[in-house]
Amino acid sequence: MLSALLSLFVGVLPFLNLLSIVFSSILMYKMRSSIKEGEVDDSPLAGSLLLQVILCIVFAPVLAQILFYYGWKKRLPNKAKRANDIGWIAILIYIGFIWFVSWYAKHIGDGYEYRPSVQGIMFMNILQRRL
Repeated sequence: MLSALLSLFVGVLPFLNLLSIVFSSILMYKMRSSIKEGEVDDSPLAGSLLLQVILCIVFAPVLAQILFYYGWKKRLPNKAKRANDIGWIAILIYIGFIWFVSWYAKHIGDGYEYRPSVQGIMFMNILQRRL
């Protein structure tokens, strides 16, 4: 059962990553362009915008986090910081999910081995180099 769900998830994940990155870019540009050059909006990230940012970051944690933070940090500093915090939480959840699935496959599962997306592999390699 778990292996069938994981197979479906792994098959759909690259499409969701791409869709999330495109939507993140559009959302970031739309919000940034609503503030004039030199002005700063200190309002917090809330409501439907918060939900949209969370959904984008869940499906593409590293790239969406980078887009939101560096796209908003000068004109929308509070939103950029909150998106960055959400991104780090999503990355930790992503690592925990990869660890759990790998552990489950090795100890309990039916031999299905989870292969993380390119994003996950790149992030794990960066972590290993720093440790």
